[in-house]
Amino acid sequence: MNKKISEYVNIRNNFSFKLLIIGVCIWIFLIGALILRGSEQNQKRFGGELNSLKFSDGINILVDPEVGDININLGEIKRFSVAKVDNVHIYWYLDENLVASDVTFYDFTGVDNKSHKLKLELQTSNGESVSNQWNVIVADSSSKFSVQEIAYYSIIGITFLIIMLIIWLIVAENKKSNKFPQMGFGFSQR
Repeated sequence: MNKKISEYVNIRNNFSFKLLIIGVCIWIFLIGALILRGSEQNQKRFGGELNSLKFSDGINILVDPEVGDININLGEIKRFSVAKVDNVHIYWYLDENLVASDVTFYDFTGVDNKSHKLKLELQTSNGESVSNQWNVIVADSSSKFSVQEIAYYSIIGITFLIIMLIIWLIVAENKKSNKFPQMGFGFSQR
């Protein structure tokens, strides 16, 4: 009798250990998914890295996003912004055409599938000017997935598979210890 009890305890302990390992794996995957999703949302919320334009008199003006290529999807709106400073005029040029002036932001809408040049020019009352330029690349989003999206949905899929594995292990362990005749999936006769 004691041998059967110790076998039962060993089976349950091994099973509990397996569940613990699987639980830890699920938490690791969920935390990874949250980190990826959080960094993606923060990137969208804050628009990326900040950059500053410097005048010769030492005035730094913050500009967002950082200079370089900006990729957006067709139909997406991307905000470009600059900090307001007194006695500085702000000019926004899209493909060398003035589109806005004396406003601290410009909302670019991806309406066509091509590349555009967006230029921000700041000019002081004494005539000094500095500029920032972005190459805005508009692409059709129906054929592209970001690495973060692929990783996020892969983690969700793996987590789902692990949960299904846990359910399967619980059912398998219960079938081993269950002395009642089985009537089908999940049912037993008492």
